[in-house]
Amino acid sequence: MTDSQGPGRTLAHFYLDGAGDAAGTLHPAEKHLLDCAATGEICIIGQDRPAEKTAGNLVRSPFLRFLALGGGEGAPVHPRGIHLRGAWIEGQPIGKLERALDLNGTKLPSLFALRNCMLDGVIDLRDGEARTLNFGGSHIDGLYAERLKTAGGLFLRKGFTTAGDIRLLAARIGGDFSWRDAELSGPETGLSGQRGQIDGDLFLDGEFSSTGTVDISGAQIAGGLRCGGGAFNHPGLSLIANRVEVGGDVDLGKGLTAAGPVRLVGARIRGDLSCTNSHFGGSPALDIDRSRIDGIFFWRGVASAAGPLDLEAATISAISFDSASWDLPEHIVLDDLSYGGFSGELKSGNARFWRDWLARQPDKHLKAEFKPKPYEQLAGVLSDMGYEEEARAVRIERRRQQTRFMTWHEPWPAGPAGKLMRVLSILWERIIGFLISYGYRPGNAVFYILIIWLAGGALYEHAAREGVMTPTHPLIFKEAQGGGQIPQA
Repeated sequence: MTDSQGPGRTLAHFYLDGAGDAAGTLHPAEKHLLDCAATGEICIIGQDRPAEKTAGNLVRSPFLRFLALGGGEGAPVHPRGIHLRGAWIEGQPIGKLERALDLNGTKLPSLFALRNCMLDGVIDLRDGEARTLNFGGSHIDGLYAERLKTAGGLFLRKGFTTAGDIRLLAARIGGDFSWRDAELSGPETGLSGQRGQIDGDLFLDGEFSSTGTVDISGAQIAGGLRCGGGAFNHPGLSLIANRVEVGGDVDLGKGLTAAGPVRLVGARIRGDLSCTNSHFGGSPALDIDRSRIDGIFFWRGVASAAGPLDLEAATISAISFDSASWDLPEHIVLDDLSYGGFSGELKSGNARFWRDWLARQPDKHLKAEFKPKPYEQLAGVLSDMGYEEEARAVRIERRRQQTRFMTWHEPWPAGPAGKLMRVLSILWERIIGFLISYGYRPGNAVFYILIIWLAGGALYEHAAREGVMTPTHPLIFKEAQGGGQIPQA
């Protein structure tokens, strides 16, 4: 038998070399697969994934390719396609690939499913086209599927494992793309799916685990991104979804574990972003800088978050949080964050509560590089929600922090006149801050006037009784002779 795998091969090319009974035959598993392909039945070699290659479970990858492409004379393939279970698929050398199932640039006319199979090589689907692909429960050494196009879904789930690279750059999946309960143990890159297009949901959930980085930057997902319960174990970068577009919800909860940073910088999420019961071990814990979330950002019930939470310049419809989760990150970047409100009851949302909420910002944003926008944003939202007193307290705190920044951190102007004006400005800010809370509590002035009026009246009354203050004008004495009393000298 030659090593050529050109499209003109016939069934005879796959007959085993030899004499006697072996001549003109196939391996038993291949013969069974040939019969099932003709009828459209599932070819069950074994229920479980084989642990070793045997004479009874062996299927050669060139023969599998031959049937996947539609077979030929003497080897018809039913429109239902190929569905093989429990086989050991022997990879063959292809170009620079030591062992592979070569489907590079091919067009698979129907379903192609390898369930609970063992492939001792990679699957090469670069520039290929297919209807639906299902490798659930199988083990492969890697998947090279750059620019792959499928009309239906791509399923690598239910115990699927690989120790090699998964490359799906610019792939287009016409249905769901599921890695549920899969294990990717490649050392550095678990999944490269940048600039992909998925017309359904992307599942990286259940007992999904990846030793390497999962990178889906620039992907367009029509449905949701489901990562609940997944384990993203690369300590450098666990999950990268920068500039991803998601038509539904993004689930980063339900026990999700991330050893390194999770980044969704510049993401566009048309549903909710949920981080409930999650473990974030990276720094930052979660980065959604410049993202836009049309739904609710849930940061509540978070199990752990050691690094910062970066919300800088994000746009969020509403935030749902609890105090325990808000206190977990090292700090929370709020500069330029825009949000429309808070979801859920704020039972303890008094003025001190909101000051503490803002105090979770980086220390430099509260002092040396003071950022006033988070205060104004929060005050505006609280005011719109009807919490006027709390909003006023937040604005007062902003002026107080700004005065502190002007005193200790803002560069001083050059020249004596500039320094004098700065001192007078600081003094004025401190005076109006003490007296009328920077103008946000002008009613304090009435109180102070009343105190001065009462104190002055008491002082003059006491002075009159003691004779310290007496009238001196002659007309006053004349009026007093009619019965009035003139204080004695």
